[in-house]
Amino acid sequence: MEPSISVIIPVYNSQRYLPQCLDSILSGQGEDVIKEVIVVDDGSSDQTPVIARAYAAADSRVKIISQQNRCCGGARNTGIEASTGQYLAFVDADDILMPGALPHLLSLMGPSVDIAIGRYFRDAAMTHHYAADRSERHTIIGSELANKIMLYRTGFISSPWGRLYRKSAIGDLRFKENLYYEDLDFNYRLLLRTNQVALTHRCLYLYRRNPDSAMSLWDDKRLDVLRVTEWIEADASSRHNPSLLAAAKDRRLSACFNMYALCSSHQRHTMANLCWTEIKRLRRDSLTNSSVRWRNRVAAAVSYLGPTVLRYLGEAFYRNQS
Repeated sequence: MEPSISVIIPVYNSQRYLPQCLDSILSGQGEDVIKEVIVVDDGSSDQTPVIARAYAAADSRVKIISQQNRCCGGARNTGIEASTGQYLAFVDADDILMPGALPHLLSLMGPSVDIAIGRYFRDAAMTHHYAADRSERHTIIGSELANKIMLYRTGFISSPWGRLYRKSAIGDLRFKENLYYEDLDFNYRLLLRTNQVALTHRCLYLYRRNPDSAMSLWDDKRLDVLRVTEWIEADASSRHNPSLLAAAKDRRLSACFNMYALCSSHQRHTMANLCWTEIKRLRRDSLTNSSVRWRNRVAAAVSYLGPTVLRYLGEAFYRNQS
């Protein structure tokens, strides 16, 4: 069978993690499924390009594209444009793909399935369970339901890694550049135009929290989640789909809880006040919505006790989330 998957890795100053990432892809998936591994160097200033070139010299499947920094969305777009595979997989340079992940996801891509999504590990110590986990259990659902699950955050998250995309389903859709939470925006728009989604019970990806990554450090760009969730809520409202709108409102509430906690602890009082105003607007709907996860319902209830109490709750529930 001709290899059919293009793996896209956006890299920026990733010298510490890139070798393990590439090893997990090149030696753990099988040459019969990987057509190419596209490493998009997004303006690194460390030894990342040197490492990538060494791998390219040893394996003809590795292709390197260098560009000026366009952030993660721009790097992924470059990879999409350069890809020639029938399917696309995104892997972050500081993460690891579990052995056999891509063949397993590929096996789920039936004629009407446009995205196959796996579970993931957050702790490397948990990966020892992987060898015993050969579950073939999976669920195939419609894309509208998948969108709601993503927005409610009750089954999978919006990150593009740990899954397989049919390239023809993506078509001309691209990540918005110079934007944080571009993955949430991208996957919401993609699920509006796809058919079915396969969800496997098997953990296929190790997400490693990089202390130097954008999501581990405070940056005002993290406030982009408020813009993205505002767009999503407006789009869902325009579609006159009450159940999708309810999910979109709850995702915005989640973002506002998170940013309220972060802004309060970093003295961003104007943005904290904006989040508080939105929380008051949205909390009743989520409190009475049985599809909402428990922590949002608890936070919605606690918010009626006032912003000070909510701030303390946010420190426990939302500070490290998005």
